[in-house]
Amino acid sequence: MTDASQISKNPGATRSVGSYPGAAVGPNVVGLTLNYPGPLALHRLQSMGWRVTKVEGPAGDPLQHHFPTLYDRLREGSSVRVLDLLQTSALAEFKELLKSADCFLTSARSQSLDQMGCSAGQLAKEFPNLKVVQLIGDEADESLPTHDLNALFASGLASVAQFPNALYVDTLAAEQLVSSCLSVQNLKGFSWSKVSLQSCANQLAWPLEAGLTVPEGLLGGQNPFYSIYRCSDGQVAVACVEPKFTKKFCEALAVSPQISRSDLQAVIEKISVVDLQDRLSHLPVTMRGKDG
Repeated sequence: MTDASQISKNPGATRSVGSYPGAAVGPNVVGLTLNYPGPLALHRLQSMGWRVTKVEGPAGDPLQHHFPTLYDRLREGSSVRVLDLLQTSALAEFKELLKSADCFLTSARSQSLDQMGCSAGQLAKEFPNLKVVQLIGDEADESLPTHDLNALFASGLASVAQFPNALYVDTLAAEQLVSSCLSVQNLKGFSWSKVSLQSCANQLAWPLEAGLTVPEGLLGGQNPFYSIYRCSDGQVAVACVEPKFTKKFCEALAVSPQISRSDLQAVIEKISVVDLQDRLSHLPVTMRGKDG
Protein backbone atom coordinates (compact mmCIF):
# COMPACT_ATOMS: atom_id res chain seq x y z
CA MET A 1 0.00 0.00 0.00
CA THR A 2 1.04 3.62 -0.46
CA ASP A 3 1.04 6.26 2.25
CA ALA A 4 2.01 9.91 2.41
CA SER A 5 5.37 9.14 4.01
CA GLN A 6 6.42 7.34 0.83
CA ILE A 7 5.59 10.37 -1.33
CA SER A 8 8.12 12.84 -0.07
CA LYS A 9 10.66 15.51 -0.96
CA ASN A 10 11.82 17.13 -4.21
CA PRO A 11 8.87 17.89 -6.49
CA GLY A 12 8.98 17.90 -10.23
CA ALA A 13 11.36 15.38 -11.85
CA THR A 14 10.10 13.43 -14.87
CA ARG A 15 11.34 10.31 -16.61
CA SER A 16 9.70 8.76 -19.66
CA VAL A 17 9.88 5.02 -20.08
CA GLY A 18 9.37 3.06 -23.29
CA SER A 19 6.82 3.72 -25.99
CA TYR A 20 3.04 4.09 -25.94
CA PRO A 21 1.36 1.41 -28.05
CA GLY A 22 -2.15 2.55 -28.94
CA ALA A 23 -1.63 5.93 -27.25
CA ALA A 24 -3.74 7.76 -29.81
CA VAL A 25 -6.89 5.84 -28.90
CA GLY A 26 -6.43 4.44 -25.40
CA PRO A 27 -7.87 5.99 -22.22
CA ASN A 28 -5.51 7.87 -19.95
CA VAL A 29 -4.86 6.52 -16.44
CA VAL A 30 -2.80 8.15 -13.70
CA GLY A 31 -1.47 5.73 -11.11
CA LEU A 32 -0.42 6.54 -7.56
CA THR A 33 0.57 3.08 -6.43
CA LEU A 34 3.68 1.18 -5.32
CA ASN A 35 4.95 -2.38 -4.94
CA TYR A 36 3.12 -5.07 -6.93
CA PRO A 37 -0.69 -5.19 -7.37
CA GLY A 38 -1.24 -1.60 -8.48
CA PRO A 39 1.73 -1.52 -10.88
CA LEU A 40 0.66 -4.91 -12.26
CA ALA A 41 -2.78 -3.45 -12.98
CA LEU A 42 -1.17 -0.46 -14.72
CA HIS A 43 0.96 -2.86 -16.76
CA ARG A 44 -2.15 -4.77 -17.83
CA LEU A 45 -3.92 -1.57 -18.80
CA GLN A 46 -0.90 -0.40 -20.80
CA SER A 47 -0.89 -3.72 -22.65
CA MET A 48 -4.49 -2.98 -23.65
CA GLY A 49 -3.50 0.36 -25.17
CA TRP A 50 -4.15 2.66 -22.23
CA ARG A 51 -1.83 5.61 -21.71
CA VAL A 52 -0.24 5.17 -18.30
CA THR A 53 1.43 7.78 -16.09
CA LYS A 54 2.73 6.43 -12.80
CA VAL A 55 3.44 8.92 -10.03
CA GLU A 56 6.21 8.11 -7.56
CA GLY A 57 7.80 9.97 -4.69
CA PRO A 58 11.50 10.90 -4.83
CA ALA A 59 12.33 7.71 -2.92
CA GLY A 60 10.90 5.75 -5.82
CA ASP A 61 9.07 2.45 -5.71
CA PRO A 62 10.48 -0.11 -3.21
CA LEU A 63 10.10 -2.72 -5.94
CA GLN A 64 12.63 -0.81 -8.05
CA HIS A 65 15.26 -0.99 -5.32
CA HIS A 66 14.76 -4.61 -4.33
CA PHE A 67 13.69 -6.26 -7.60
CA PRO A 68 14.65 -3.91 -10.46
CA THR A 69 14.03 -6.49 -13.20
CA LEU A 70 10.43 -6.97 -12.10
CA TYR A 71 9.99 -3.22 -11.68
CA ASP A 72 11.24 -2.61 -15.24
CA ARG A 73 8.93 -5.30 -16.55
CA LEU A 74 5.90 -3.67 -14.95
CA ARG A 75 6.75 -0.10 -15.99
CA GLU A 76 7.49 -0.92 -19.65
CA GLY A 77 5.60 1.44 -21.95
CA SER A 78 4.60 3.80 -19.15
CA SER A 79 5.65 7.27 -18.12
CA VAL A 80 6.95 7.71 -14.56
CA ARG A 81 6.54 11.12 -12.94
CA VAL A 82 8.45 11.88 -9.73
CA LEU A 83 6.55 14.26 -7.43
CA ASP A 84 6.63 15.12 -3.75
CA LEU A 85 2.91 15.37 -3.10
CA LEU A 86 3.50 16.94 0.30
CA GLN A 87 4.71 20.03 -1.54
CA THR A 88 2.12 22.50 -2.85
CA SER A 89 3.79 22.92 -6.24
CA ALA A 90 4.05 19.16 -6.80
CA LEU A 91 0.43 18.63 -5.78
CA ALA A 92 -0.58 21.26 -8.34
CA GLU A 93 1.37 19.34 -11.03
CA PHE A 94 -0.31 16.13 -9.94
CA LYS A 95 -3.75 17.68 -10.31
CA GLU A 96 -2.79 18.91 -13.75
CA LEU A 97 -2.21 15.24 -14.63
CA LEU A 98 -5.66 14.38 -13.30
CA LYS A 99 -7.27 17.02 -15.52
CA SER A 100 -6.52 14.94 -18.61
CA ALA A 101 -7.03 11.56 -16.93
CA ASP A 102 -9.95 9.26 -17.59
CA CYS A 103 -9.09 7.19 -14.53
CA PHE A 104 -7.06 7.58 -11.33
CA LEU A 105 -5.81 4.26 -9.92
CA THR A 106 -4.36 4.39 -6.44
CA SER A 107 -3.36 2.22 -3.49
CA ALA A 108 -2.93 5.22 -1.21
CA ARG A 109 -5.00 5.00 1.95
CA SER A 110 -7.99 7.30 2.19
CA GLN A 111 -6.43 9.14 5.12
CA SER A 112 -3.33 9.93 3.04
CA LEU A 113 -5.47 11.09 0.12
CA ASP A 114 -7.42 13.34 2.46
CA GLN A 115 -4.18 14.87 3.73
CA MET A 116 -3.16 15.63 0.15
CA GLY A 117 -6.44 17.35 -0.63
CA CYS A 118 -7.57 14.39 -2.73
CA SER A 119 -10.60 13.21 -0.79
CA ALA A 120 -13.60 11.92 -2.73
CA GLY A 121 -15.42 15.20 -2.18
CA GLN A 122 -12.50 17.34 -3.29
CA LEU A 123 -11.73 15.26 -6.39
CA ALA A 124 -15.40 15.15 -7.39
CA LYS A 125 -15.52 18.94 -7.15
CA GLU A 126 -12.34 19.53 -9.16
CA PHE A 127 -12.70 16.67 -11.66
CA PRO A 128 -16.42 15.94 -12.13
CA ASN A 129 -15.81 13.24 -14.77
CA LEU A 130 -12.88 11.44 -13.12
CA LYS A 131 -13.14 7.74 -12.33
CA VAL A 132 -11.19 6.74 -9.20
CA VAL A 133 -10.27 3.09 -8.54
CA GLN A 134 -8.69 2.47 -5.15
CA LEU A 135 -6.97 -0.62 -3.76
CA ILE A 136 -7.62 -1.05 -0.05
CA GLY A 137 -6.54 -3.68 2.48
CA ASP A 138 -9.78 -4.67 4.19
CA GLU A 139 -13.17 -3.03 3.85
CA ALA A 140 -13.78 -3.78 7.54
CA ASP A 141 -11.02 -1.31 8.47
CA GLU A 142 -9.39 0.58 5.61
CA SER A 143 -6.87 2.21 7.94
CA LEU A 144 -5.03 -1.05 8.60
CA PRO A 145 -1.99 -1.80 6.41
CA THR A 146 -2.53 -5.12 4.65
CA HIS A 147 -0.33 -7.22 2.39
CA ASP A 148 -0.90 -10.35 0.34
CA LEU A 149 0.28 -12.60 3.18
CA ASN A 150 -2.01 -11.00 5.78
CA ALA A 151 -5.04 -11.49 3.57
CA LEU A 152 -4.14 -15.09 2.67
CA PHE A 153 -3.53 -15.98 6.31
CA ALA A 154 -6.80 -14.41 7.44
CA SER A 155 -8.70 -16.41 4.82
CA GLY A 156 -7.09 -19.71 5.84
CA LEU A 157 -4.93 -20.09 2.74
CA ALA A 158 -1.53 -19.72 4.44
CA SER A 159 0.05 -21.13 7.59
CA VAL A 160 3.41 -22.08 9.10
CA ALA A 161 3.27 -25.31 7.11
CA GLN A 162 1.90 -23.71 3.95
CA PHE A 163 3.79 -20.55 3.03
CA PRO A 164 2.71 -19.20 -0.37
CA ASN A 165 5.30 -18.99 -3.14
CA ALA A 166 3.29 -16.63 -5.34
CA LEU A 167 1.43 -13.36 -4.75
CA TYR A 168 -1.99 -14.86 -5.34
CA VAL A 169 -4.04 -12.12 -3.69
CA ASP A 170 -2.04 -9.30 -5.28
CA THR A 171 -2.49 -10.85 -8.72
CA LEU A 172 -6.24 -11.30 -8.35
CA ALA A 173 -6.50 -7.77 -6.95
CA ALA A 174 -4.63 -6.42 -9.98
CA GLU A 175 -7.11 -8.10 -12.32
CA GLN A 176 -10.02 -6.71 -10.31
CA LEU A 177 -8.48 -3.25 -10.49
CA VAL A 178 -8.26 -3.62 -14.27
CA SER A 179 -11.88 -4.81 -14.43
CA SER A 180 -12.97 -1.83 -12.36
CA CYS A 181 -11.09 0.61 -14.59
CA LEU A 182 -12.74 -0.90 -17.65
CA SER A 183 -16.24 -1.09 -16.19
CA VAL A 184 -16.41 2.53 -14.98
CA GLN A 185 -15.47 4.06 -18.30
CA ASN A 186 -19.08 4.11 -19.48
CA LEU A 187 -20.37 5.74 -16.30
CA LYS A 188 -21.33 9.40 -16.39
CA GLY A 189 -19.78 11.81 -13.94
CA PHE A 190 -17.46 11.17 -11.02
CA SER A 191 -17.14 7.68 -9.51
CA TRP A 192 -15.03 6.01 -6.81
CA SER A 193 -14.62 2.22 -6.82
CA LYS A 194 -12.71 0.11 -4.31
CA VAL A 195 -10.99 -3.28 -4.55
CA SER A 196 -10.15 -5.02 -1.27
CA LEU A 197 -7.20 -7.36 -0.82
CA GLN A 198 -9.08 -9.24 1.89
CA SER A 199 -12.12 -9.63 -0.34
CA CYS A 200 -9.87 -11.09 -3.04
CA ALA A 201 -8.36 -13.55 -0.56
CA ASN A 202 -11.80 -14.56 0.65
CA GLN A 203 -12.82 -15.32 -2.94
CA LEU A 204 -9.70 -17.43 -3.41
CA ALA A 205 -10.75 -19.41 -0.33
CA TRP A 206 -14.21 -20.32 -1.68
CA PRO A 207 -13.08 -23.66 -3.21
CA LEU A 208 -11.38 -24.61 0.07
CA GLU A 209 -14.47 -23.69 2.10
CA ALA A 210 -16.61 -25.78 -0.25
CA GLY A 211 -14.34 -28.81 0.24
CA LEU A 212 -13.04 -28.81 -3.32
CA THR A 213 -9.37 -28.29 -2.40
CA VAL A 214 -9.16 -29.85 1.07
CA PRO A 215 -6.62 -32.75 1.04
CA GLU A 216 -9.32 -35.38 0.48
CA GLY A 217 -11.29 -33.18 -1.94
CA LEU A 218 -11.58 -33.65 -5.68
CA LEU A 219 -8.79 -31.13 -6.34
CA GLY A 220 -6.92 -31.47 -3.03
CA GLY A 221 -3.99 -33.56 -4.26
CA GLN A 222 -5.03 -36.96 -2.91
CA ASN A 223 -7.20 -37.76 -5.92
CA PRO A 224 -4.91 -40.03 -7.99
CA PHE A 225 -5.99 -38.30 -11.18
CA TYR A 226 -5.39 -34.77 -9.89
CA SER A 227 -1.99 -34.73 -8.24
CA ILE A 228 1.75 -34.28 -8.71
CA TYR A 229 4.06 -37.29 -8.96
CA ARG A 230 7.74 -38.07 -9.09
CA CYS A 231 8.85 -39.84 -12.24
CA SER A 232 12.25 -41.45 -12.84
CA ASP A 233 13.91 -38.20 -13.91
CA GLY A 234 11.54 -35.41 -12.95
CA GLN A 235 7.97 -34.62 -11.95
CA VAL A 236 4.57 -34.78 -13.59
CA ALA A 237 1.35 -32.88 -12.84
CA VAL A 238 -1.74 -34.95 -13.64
CA ALA A 239 -5.12 -33.23 -14.05
CA CYS A 240 -7.30 -35.91 -15.59
CA VAL A 241 -10.45 -35.60 -13.47
CA GLU A 242 -12.93 -35.58 -16.35
CA PRO A 243 -14.09 -39.16 -17.03
CA LYS A 244 -12.92 -39.12 -20.67
CA PHE A 245 -9.43 -38.03 -19.61
CA THR A 246 -9.31 -40.48 -16.71
CA LYS A 247 -10.16 -43.33 -19.09
CA LYS A 248 -7.49 -42.35 -21.64
CA PHE A 249 -4.90 -41.80 -18.88
CA CYS A 250 -5.52 -45.25 -17.39
CA GLU A 251 -5.34 -46.85 -20.82
CA ALA A 252 -2.05 -45.10 -21.61
CA LEU A 253 -0.42 -46.35 -18.40
CA ALA A 254 -2.29 -49.68 -18.26
CA VAL A 255 -3.71 -49.02 -14.79
CA SER A 256 -7.18 -49.40 -13.27
CA PRO A 257 -9.48 -46.39 -12.79
CA GLN A 258 -9.73 -47.56 -9.16
CA ILE A 259 -5.97 -47.32 -8.57
CA SER A 260 -4.86 -45.52 -5.40
CA ARG A 261 -2.58 -42.53 -5.45
CA SER A 262 0.25 -44.45 -3.76
CA ASP A 263 0.00 -47.30 -6.28
CA LEU A 264 -0.05 -44.85 -9.17
CA GLN A 265 3.05 -43.18 -7.74
CA ALA A 266 4.78 -46.57 -7.78
CA VAL A 267 3.95 -46.90 -11.47
CA ILE A 268 4.91 -43.39 -12.54
CA GLU A 269 8.20 -43.22 -10.64
CA LYS A 270 9.59 -45.93 -12.95
CA ILE A 271 8.80 -43.95 -16.11
CA SER A 272 10.92 -41.17 -17.65
CA VAL A 273 9.73 -37.72 -18.66
CA VAL A 274 10.27 -38.52 -22.34
CA ASP A 275 8.28 -41.74 -22.08
CA LEU A 276 5.45 -39.98 -20.26
CA GLN A 277 5.38 -37.28 -22.92
CA ASP A 278 5.04 -39.94 -25.61
CA ARG A 279 2.19 -41.67 -23.80
CA LEU A 280 0.30 -38.69 -22.38
CA SER A 281 0.89 -35.76 -24.74
CA HIS A 282 -2.81 -35.69 -25.69
CA LEU A 283 -3.96 -35.29 -22.07
CA PRO A 284 -3.93 -32.48 -19.43
CA VAL A 285 -0.62 -33.67 -18.03
CA THR A 286 2.48 -31.50 -17.60
CA MET A 287 6.00 -32.90 -17.31
CA ARG A 288 9.06 -31.27 -15.81
CA GLY A 289 12.58 -32.68 -15.72
CA LYS A 290 14.82 -32.52 -12.67
CA ASP A 291 16.33 -29.28 -13.91
CA GLY A 292 12.99 -27.78 -14.91
